[in-house]
This record gives sequence, structure tokens and C-alpha cells, in this order.
Amino acid sequence: MNIRTLRDIFFPTATLSLLTIDGIQAGFVCEDVDRWLNQTDTLDHISAVKVKGQTAIPVGRYRVGLRNSPKHGKDTLYLQDVPGFQFIDVHAGNSSADTEGCLLVGLQREPATMRVLQSRYALDLIRSRILPAMGQRVEVWWQIDRMGGL
Repeated sequence: MNIRTLRDIFFPTATLSLLTIDGIQAGFVCEDVDRWLNQTDTLDHISAVKVKGQTAIPVGRYRVGLRNSPKHGKDTLYLQDVPGFQFIDVHAGNSSADTEGCLLVGLQREPATMRVLQSRYALDLIRSRILPAMGQRVEVWWQIDRMGGL
């Protein structure tokens, strides 16, 4: 299963993206500021650029796992092996104020306020697609890209 986040709206305080699952539009994502990091960057570079709690994870491809998160509960979806980051959960929330590097999902977005809306519904829908696949031992990957491939 392939999930893709395509970052397409960039502001000094947040980043908004389109979300697809296996090529089908599934919602939107709100993240912290995209500081133009890539998965292939060195850890030294990532550490030099990253602002703790205010930086979107590097563009790249990450395997999705489940964990028991103290903040977001049992069976929280998370991205594994993100260089320079830990505990990158996929959870409900509306704006970059609700995250510290995690991915916030929504069914709608408001670019003017840099928010995603109907986040809990979006999370439930995404989980209803991903969890059964994981239960059948299907690998789930989350690709993060920028519009235009930058």
C-alpha cells in the first residue's frame, strides 16, 4: 500500500499537502514548516537546519508502523526511521500549533488559515484503509514529496 503526501502550499508557519492512498485522493495533511530537508541529507545537515517542534520531516519514503503512543493512544500510525526525528505520528489536529513534526490529516483544508478540517473523520477513514492491510501483512509506505519535485 502506498500513501503519498504532496506538499503544495508553503507558509512561514505551516505546510499543507494533498493526500492520496494508492493514487486515490484521501484528504489533506498539515505539517510544520518545510525547511527543504530530504531523507538523503546527512544527520549533521538535518540537525543544523531543524527547529525542534517546528520543522516538517524530510521529503522521502518511510515505512508505516503501529505504536502505543502516550499522546495519541494505542495503535497509532507512525513513520519509521525518519532521519533526525523520533515518534512521527499520524494524528488528528487542525494547525501546525497541534503538532511537533507529526502529520495532521483532514478531509478539508483552509489555505487562508493553514488548517485542515474534519481531522478525526479523516484519521478514522485512513486507519480503516491501512489497519486491515497491515493485518494481512501488507507493507505500507508513506511517500512525502514537494510539488514540482523540489
